[in-house]
Amino acid sequence: MAADAAIINEAGKMGMRSGQVELIVAIADAGSLGGAAKALGRSQPAFTVALKRIEEDLGAQLFHHSAQGVIPTPEGQKVIDRS
Repeated sequence: MAADAAIINEAGKMGMRSGQVELIVAIADAGSLGGAAKALGRSQPAFTVALKRIEEDLGAQLFHHSAQGVIPTPEGQKVIDRS
């Protein structure tokens, strides 16, 4: 529980820009980085880099990645729920 609060607090402290939140929500909605990038008219490599930076800033992985796509981690879901 303390870790969840830390992630949410860190997201608030870093002042996530609306574009960062939009990226995270788009990835969750699409279920893949490629699908989210296509939906927003951006490149998949750019989404990958942006997500990696956000995760590094927060100190937490926001999505579980697999060949079938991505699903939010508990930390990622907390960020999405707060959007």
